[in-house]
Amino acid sequence: EGRGFQKKKVMDSKKEDNDRYKPEDEPIFENAPAAYFSTLPIRRIVNVLKHNKIPATISNTAGTYVCNTAMYVALHHTTLNGLNAKTGFIHIPYTPEQVLEKTQPSMSLEMIEKAIEITIKESIKS
Repeated sequence: EGRGFQKKKVMDSKKEDNDRYKPEDEPIFENAPAAYFSTLPIRRIVNVLKHNKIPATISNTAGTYVCNTAMYVALHHTTLNGLNAKTGFIHIPYTPEQVLEKTQPSMSLEMIEKAIEITIKESIKS
């Protein structure tokens, strides 16, 4: 399986979070591994989504907002505690109603629900 979504151990946000915190090159945890990789069967999930006519791509980053930190913390926790849990991060697109006045991509709620269902089923298989 491909192991996309490598997470670096540094917080580097281009914008503030809800608490107005905007870290730049700050470690998430001291003395922790430089990176973790998703344990989700990413390549298979993307292939099955595309087979079901649902747009999907593999990304090697969860982004620079809080997503990178969220994924790193989840992977660090499962690794540190020896948990046999599928761990990863998936960006879910906006629905069309959420981006009426913007130029961002969107997906119908029905398609999002189907994509989540497929993702869970494929993750459980491995």
